[in-house]
Amino acid sequence: MTVGLRKVVFQIHLWLGLTIGLLWAMQGLTGATLVFWREIDRLSMSVVTHGPPAPLDSVVASARAQIGAAPIDRVAYKDQTRDLFDVYYRDPSGHLRALQIDASSARVAGGYDLEPSSPFTGAATRWIYKMHMALTLGDAGETLIGISGLFLLSALGFGLWMGWPRRHGWSAAFAVQRWKKREHRLFGWHRMIGLVAGFALCLNALTGAGMVFEDTLRQGIAMVMPYQAFNNPMGHHAPPGPSLRNAGVSAGQALAIARARFPKAPWTRIFMPTAAKPYYSVRLRRKGDSRAWLGATTVSVDARTGAIIDVYDAVDAPFSNRLLDALYPIHIGEFGGLIGRLLVLCAGLSLPFFYVTGMWAWLSKRRQKAQRAADRSSRFRDGV
Repeated sequence: MTVGLRKVVFQIHLWLGLTIGLLWAMQGLTGATLVFWREIDRLSMSVVTHGPPAPLDSVVASARAQIGAAPIDRVAYKDQTRDLFDVYYRDPSGHLRALQIDASSARVAGGYDLEPSSPFTGAATRWIYKMHMALTLGDAGETLIGISGLFLLSALGFGLWMGWPRRHGWSAAFAVQRWKKREHRLFGWHRMIGLVAGFALCLNALTGAGMVFEDTLRQGIAMVMPYQAFNNPMGHHAPPGPSLRNAGVSAGQALAIARARFPKAPWTRIFMPTAAKPYYSVRLRRKGDSRAWLGATTVSVDARTGAIIDVYDAVDAPFSNRLLDALYPIHIGEFGGLIGRLLVLCAGLSLPFFYVTGMWAWLSKRRQKAQRAADRSSRFRDGV
């Protein structure tokens, strides 16, 4: 790398960090929290009974007794312990809420706001999720986060390029005892942690941006590679419409039909039919699925006739589908089990570390320059 090019790359890296670094630090903190968000939620949940699961129609009936005719979006197991359901529904104002129902007794165990205005007015992890995904600004905020992720990828690439040790220089890059001055320590730690976490952060930024622009990615990939289009119930950009009236098939019946298609796959979620989409979508987890517990296999069942109208097998799907399905589990670390989640946690925490050390080093350098300029001015006046 020439000296001139190195200076240009350094300036780009520096000013990306100074202008967007605080946002990246917030993204790192919120992302690190979300790695274990289900475990955090468990700390505030009601005590539930343990036993055979209640019929799904009993769970829906219990929810109906509590929320009346409010449109139900989905019924989902809370986590892999499978002892609690979250029933997502819209209240009369269109606000998204969740009712928690004991999976064994089908009794209502609690509820919480899925669109809280602050971490103190609903599920705190849900507010953190919305902040991480979209700065609580909806689609515009989500696009902004996606673009900032691409800038982060650029900054990381430039930082790795500049900080990569020459041959036989790796020991010096980790020689903490040789960093005597403050500026040496700030630069040394910034560089060392960058070398350790940089590639993990690149993967995290890439998968995060990929999820934001997933619809565009799917369209582009479908033009150049084999790709299976399917009824994806997780399209979070479109809120659910009014419930389908006079459905001839109950949720429990639709679930049984879907499970007959994959009898060995436990179900994790069922999305309810609407007037615009008059079918149930049942989410199942097959062995070998990239999603650790939620699964991505989906069976769509006509709510009027009970016919299976769409099947998406996440395990045997084309490579392009499996690649896109893996974006989330890689991003949050569940693809690598507990070790993968811990690595993502540490990588996320490194972002505020980079911001603090980078900003501190920059301010220290500015103060030193200002002091040298003041000293030169003083000597000039004394000489005059």
